[in-house]
Amino acid sequence: MKFLGFPGGVLKDGDNFGEKLKLLKDKAQITLVGTAEGQGLQTPKEKTVFEEDLTAAEKAKIYKEKAVEILPSGLTNLGNTCYMNSVVQVLNGVPEFKHDINKYVPGGASVGSNQMDSQFVLALKDVLSGLQTKGASGDDSAFTPYQFVTLLKARFPTFAQTQNNQPMQQDAEECLREMLNLFKNEVQSTGAASPDS
Repeated sequence: MKFLGFPGGVLKDGDNFGEKLKLLKDKAQITLVGTAEGQGLQTPKEKTVFEEDLTAAEKAKIYKEKAVEILPSGLTNLGNTCYMNSVVQVLNGVPEFKHDINKYVPGGASVGSNQMDSQFVLALKDVLSGLQTKGASGDDSAFTPYQFVTLLKARFPTFAQTQNNQPMQQDAEECLREMLNLFKNEVQSTGAASPDS
Protein backbone atom coordinates (compact mmCIF):
# COMPACT_ATOMS: atom_id res chain seq x y z
CA MET A 1 0.00 0.00 0.00
CA LYS A 2 1.14 3.53 -0.73
CA PHE A 3 0.08 6.92 0.57
CA LEU A 4 0.13 9.69 -2.01
CA GLY A 5 -0.24 13.42 -1.37
CA PHE A 6 2.29 13.99 1.44
CA PRO A 7 4.95 16.69 0.95
CA GLY A 8 8.07 15.07 -0.45
CA GLY A 9 6.20 12.42 -2.43
CA VAL A 10 5.14 8.91 -1.51
CA LEU A 11 5.23 8.11 2.21
CA LYS A 12 8.07 5.62 2.81
CA ASP A 13 8.37 2.91 5.48
CA GLY A 14 11.05 4.86 7.38
CA ASP A 15 9.20 8.21 7.39
CA ASN A 16 7.85 9.63 10.65
CA PHE A 17 4.10 9.63 10.06
CA GLY A 18 3.40 12.24 12.78
CA GLU A 19 5.95 14.67 11.31
CA LYS A 20 4.57 14.18 7.78
CA LEU A 21 1.05 14.94 9.03
CA LYS A 22 2.23 18.25 10.49
CA LEU A 23 3.51 19.27 7.03
CA LEU A 24 0.08 18.86 5.39
CA LYS A 25 -1.81 22.02 4.44
CA ASP A 26 -5.48 22.52 5.37
CA LYS A 27 -7.86 20.40 3.27
CA ALA A 28 -5.01 18.47 1.67
CA GLN A 29 -6.11 15.20 0.07
CA ILE A 30 -4.30 11.95 0.79
CA THR A 31 -4.80 8.90 -1.43
CA LEU A 32 -4.28 5.31 -0.34
CA VAL A 33 -3.38 3.00 -3.22
CA GLY A 34 -3.15 -0.78 -3.08
CA THR A 35 -4.31 -3.52 -0.77
CA ALA A 36 -2.89 -4.99 2.38
CA GLU A 37 -0.36 -7.76 1.75
CA GLY A 38 -1.96 -11.16 1.36
CA GLN A 39 -5.38 -9.53 1.18
CA GLY A 40 -5.76 -9.45 -2.61
CA LEU A 41 -9.01 -10.05 -4.44
CA GLN A 42 -10.75 -13.17 -3.28
CA THR A 43 -13.60 -15.14 -4.76
CA PRO A 44 -16.97 -14.65 -3.03
CA LYS A 45 -17.76 -17.16 -0.29
CA GLU A 46 -21.29 -17.63 -1.70
CA LYS A 47 -22.19 -17.91 -5.36
CA THR A 48 -24.20 -14.94 -6.63
CA VAL A 49 -27.62 -15.97 -7.91
CA PHE A 50 -29.66 -13.55 -9.99
CA GLU A 51 -33.44 -13.36 -9.69
CA GLU A 52 -33.98 -14.02 -13.38
CA ASP A 53 -32.12 -17.34 -13.00
CA LEU A 54 -34.53 -18.61 -10.32
CA THR A 55 -37.54 -20.81 -11.01
CA ALA A 56 -41.00 -19.59 -9.98
CA ALA A 57 -40.97 -21.99 -7.01
CA GLU A 58 -37.54 -20.75 -5.84
CA LYS A 59 -38.72 -17.12 -6.07
CA ALA A 60 -41.90 -17.91 -4.12
CA LYS A 61 -39.85 -19.62 -1.39
CA ILE A 62 -37.49 -16.64 -1.06
CA TYR A 63 -40.36 -14.13 -1.07
CA LYS A 64 -42.09 -16.10 1.67
CA GLU A 65 -38.92 -16.41 3.80
CA LYS A 66 -38.06 -12.74 3.47
CA ALA A 67 -41.71 -11.62 3.82
CA VAL A 68 -41.33 -9.55 0.65
CA GLU A 69 -44.45 -7.83 -0.65
CA ILE A 70 -45.38 -9.76 -3.75
CA LEU A 71 -46.17 -7.64 -6.76
CA PRO A 72 -49.17 -8.72 -8.80
CA SER A 73 -48.69 -10.39 -12.12
CA GLY A 74 -49.08 -8.33 -15.26
CA LEU A 75 -51.77 -8.68 -17.93
CA THR A 76 -51.15 -9.71 -21.52
CA ASN A 77 -52.01 -7.02 -24.07
CA LEU A 78 -54.61 -8.53 -26.40
CA GLY A 79 -54.57 -5.96 -29.20
CA ASN A 80 -54.47 -2.43 -27.79
CA THR A 81 -55.89 -3.44 -24.40
CA CYS A 82 -53.31 -1.51 -22.39
CA TYR A 83 -56.05 0.97 -21.33
CA MET A 84 -58.06 -1.94 -19.86
CA ASN A 85 -54.97 -3.57 -18.31
CA SER A 86 -54.12 -0.37 -16.45
CA VAL A 87 -57.71 -0.03 -15.16
CA VAL A 88 -57.71 -3.64 -13.92
CA GLN A 89 -54.34 -3.12 -12.19
CA VAL A 90 -55.68 0.01 -10.47
CA LEU A 91 -58.82 -1.81 -9.32
CA ASN A 92 -56.65 -4.69 -8.14
CA GLY A 93 -54.90 -2.25 -5.80
CA VAL A 94 -58.13 -1.08 -4.10
CA PRO A 95 -58.87 -3.37 -1.12
CA GLU A 96 -62.50 -2.21 -0.79
CA PHE A 97 -63.22 -2.99 -4.43
CA LYS A 98 -61.63 -6.42 -4.18
CA HIS A 99 -63.60 -7.11 -1.00
CA ASP A 100 -66.91 -6.28 -2.68
CA ILE A 101 -66.14 -8.18 -5.87
CA ASN A 102 -65.09 -11.25 -3.86
CA LYS A 103 -68.48 -11.17 -2.07
CA TYR A 104 -70.35 -10.92 -5.39
CA VAL A 105 -72.77 -13.73 -6.17
CA PRO A 106 -74.79 -13.41 -9.41
CA GLY A 107 -78.58 -13.39 -9.59
CA GLY A 108 -80.02 -11.47 -6.69
CA ALA A 109 -83.69 -10.83 -6.09
CA SER A 110 -83.79 -7.68 -8.21
CA VAL A 111 -84.92 -7.68 -11.84
CA GLY A 112 -82.29 -5.06 -12.70
CA SER A 113 -79.51 -7.59 -13.13
CA ASN A 114 -78.86 -8.99 -16.60
CA GLN A 115 -76.86 -12.00 -17.60
CA MET A 116 -74.11 -10.17 -19.52
CA ASP A 117 -73.46 -7.77 -16.64
CA SER A 118 -73.30 -10.69 -14.25
CA GLN A 119 -70.85 -12.54 -16.53
CA PHE A 120 -68.75 -9.39 -16.84
CA VAL A 121 -68.45 -8.99 -13.05
CA LEU A 122 -67.61 -12.69 -12.66
CA ALA A 123 -64.95 -12.42 -15.40
CA LEU A 124 -63.41 -9.42 -13.62
CA LYS A 125 -63.52 -11.38 -10.36
CA ASP A 126 -61.65 -14.23 -12.12
CA VAL A 127 -59.01 -11.85 -13.49
CA LEU A 128 -58.34 -10.32 -10.06
CA SER A 129 -58.20 -13.80 -8.53
CA GLY A 130 -55.81 -14.97 -11.28
CA LEU A 131 -53.50 -12.00 -10.69
CA GLN A 132 -53.44 -12.76 -6.97
CA THR A 133 -52.79 -16.48 -7.48
CA LYS A 134 -49.97 -15.92 -9.98
CA GLY A 135 -48.31 -13.33 -7.76
CA ALA A 136 -48.55 -15.45 -4.61
CA SER A 137 -47.06 -18.47 -6.39
CA GLY A 138 -44.05 -16.43 -7.56
CA ASP A 139 -45.10 -16.89 -11.18
CA ASP A 140 -44.17 -13.61 -12.84
CA SER A 141 -45.60 -14.48 -16.25
CA ALA A 142 -48.45 -12.30 -17.47
CA PHE A 143 -52.07 -13.32 -16.93
CA THR A 144 -54.09 -13.49 -20.17
CA PRO A 145 -57.69 -12.27 -19.69
CA TYR A 146 -59.31 -13.65 -22.89
CA GLN A 147 -62.84 -14.02 -21.50
CA PHE A 148 -62.77 -10.64 -19.78
CA VAL A 149 -61.64 -8.81 -22.94
CA THR A 150 -64.33 -10.59 -24.99
CA LEU A 151 -67.03 -9.59 -22.49
CA LEU A 152 -65.71 -6.01 -22.22
CA LYS A 153 -65.97 -5.58 -25.99
CA ALA A 154 -69.39 -7.25 -26.14
CA ARG A 155 -70.81 -5.20 -23.26
CA PHE A 156 -69.18 -1.92 -24.35
CA PRO A 157 -68.95 -1.94 -28.18
CA THR A 158 -66.91 1.29 -28.13
CA PHE A 159 -63.93 -0.79 -26.98
CA ALA A 160 -64.37 -3.18 -29.92
CA GLN A 161 -63.92 -0.49 -32.58
CA THR A 162 -61.30 -1.08 -35.25
CA GLN A 163 -59.58 1.05 -37.83
CA ASN A 164 -57.90 -0.58 -40.85
CA ASN A 165 -58.68 -3.96 -39.27
CA GLN A 166 -56.68 -3.04 -36.16
CA PRO A 167 -58.11 -2.42 -32.66
CA MET A 168 -58.32 1.30 -31.97
CA GLN A 169 -56.61 3.03 -29.07
CA GLN A 170 -59.05 3.61 -26.21
CA ASP A 171 -59.27 5.80 -23.14
CA ALA A 172 -58.53 4.30 -19.70
CA GLU A 173 -60.69 6.85 -17.86
CA GLU A 174 -63.71 5.98 -20.03
CA CYS A 175 -63.10 2.27 -19.44
CA LEU A 176 -62.86 2.81 -15.68
CA ARG A 177 -66.08 4.87 -15.63
CA GLU A 178 -68.03 2.25 -17.61
CA MET A 179 -66.72 -0.62 -15.49
CA LEU A 180 -67.45 1.13 -12.19
CA ASN A 181 -70.98 2.09 -13.27
CA LEU A 182 -71.71 -1.48 -14.33
CA PHE A 183 -70.21 -2.88 -11.16
CA LYS A 184 -72.14 -0.44 -8.95
CA ASN A 185 -75.45 -1.24 -10.67
CA GLU A 186 -74.85 -4.99 -10.72
CA VAL A 187 -73.72 -5.22 -7.11
CA GLN A 188 -76.62 -3.09 -5.87
CA SER A 189 -79.20 -4.94 -7.97
CA THR A 190 -78.08 -8.36 -6.68
CA GLY A 191 -77.63 -7.19 -3.10
CA ALA A 192 -74.10 -8.60 -3.06
CA ALA A 193 -72.76 -5.63 -1.12
CA SER A 194 -74.09 -2.53 0.53
CA PRO A 195 -74.25 0.61 -1.67
CA ASP A 196 -71.82 2.46 0.61
CA SER A 197 -69.13 -0.25 0.62
